[in-house]
Amino acid sequence: MTAPVADSPKKRVCMTVSTFGSKFAATRAEIYLDRLAANVHTLRTHIGPDTELMAVVKADGYGHGAVAVGNAVIAAGASQLAVYTPFEAFYLRKSEVSAPIVILGPIEPKHAHKCVAYDLTPCISSLPLAEALSAEAASAGKEVPFHLEVDTGLTRYGVLPHEVVPLVEAIGRLPHLRREGLFTHFASADEKSTDSVWKQFKIFMKVRRHLEEEQLGFRINHVANSAATLQFPEMHLDLVRCGISLYGYYPSPHVPRTVELQPVMVLGSHLARVRTLPKGVGVSYGHDWRTEKRTAIGLVPFGYADGMPRTVQGKGHVLVRGRRTPIVGRVAMDQFMVDLSGVPDARQGDEVTIIGASGDDELTADEIARWAGTISYDVLSGISQRVPRLYISDGRPVAERLGMTTELTMIEAPA
Repeated sequence: MTAPVADSPKKRVCMTVSTFGSKFAATRAEIYLDRLAANVHTLRTHIGPDTELMAVVKADGYGHGAVAVGNAVIAAGASQLAVYTPFEAFYLRKSEVSAPIVILGPIEPKHAHKCVAYDLTPCISSLPLAEALSAEAASAGKEVPFHLEVDTGLTRYGVLPHEVVPLVEAIGRLPHLRREGLFTHFASADEKSTDSVWKQFKIFMKVRRHLEEEQLGFRINHVANSAATLQFPEMHLDLVRCGISLYGYYPSPHVPRTVELQPVMVLGSHLARVRTLPKGVGVSYGHDWRTEKRTAIGLVPFGYADGMPRTVQGKGHVLVRGRRTPIVGRVAMDQFMVDLSGVPDARQGDEVTIIGASGDDELTADEIARWAGTISYDVLSGISQRVPRLYISDGRPVAERLGMTTELTMIEAPA
């Protein structure tokens, strides 16, 4: 597997990581922390010194590993982290991530105790949750900052515009809760037409003004996800929430390439076996694909349980010795097959690049997404925990995360 050098985005200079030797698993995701830091610096320069950068590390840091990514982006200049579920936040705290963490999704009142104990910032959308948090904060002698989402048109989570002032007034009557962030989430910031984005923005700003007129304003107002951050400077406000752009990808083809982003992950495996088959032999489940001539077939131990979408069959490629090699037959849970006709010198043990550069070619999560009929977010976050993560900085491995967690909490049967 190879990766372009972080400080040479225009000239294709590659450095091989095969020199790391056999100590590390041949099938692995390599996370380049220098590139991650470079993306943070690029985005910070783009938004300017008066706007904070919230790094979204939900879904295990979009598949990159939330703990390592969280610590790295804070060190590079992000001011706080964001996750969706409280359990993601609990995991980060248990892993000694000390940065401010905002929980953007729903929280059940029964989890208020841990939210307070771990000094997390909840998103409040109901009075019962606010009451539970207030009671726990009072017991702990703490003040809990909170964010509130205004549903301006995504129709997903949050508080409808006409409900905001009554809820904020009710929360204001509870002790130990402090207004910190007011935000909304755009439905179409990465689409070709931006009319709905401006409509949502205007609704949000109207709600914000109303709150401020009632002396109920929030310290931080934020609306911009990665797509809005990259193309709407008017919407940067006090803070922007960047997710996919941190990891080196643009949200969609419709978002202008206003800044230089570097993909952070290189994903690869190896040829676990090479076998030459005669003409007419079926390959993989169902025998949807058969050899049309005597053909060398390679086995790659990376399947849909690892993150390779089944729908790439007949469309997808990998890189072997710098050459595009088609995926043939059905992708199985643990492996897929490739036609090595175009790589006659391929041998068992050769590196297989799934995402990243090899020779003069490069594959990205965007390309895999096109083959699979999905988006890069889906591809990256779909790389399973059983794939080892190797973290690289200054050209050398600095940390490794091996496979799935071994922690298991037993549940006692009711008496």
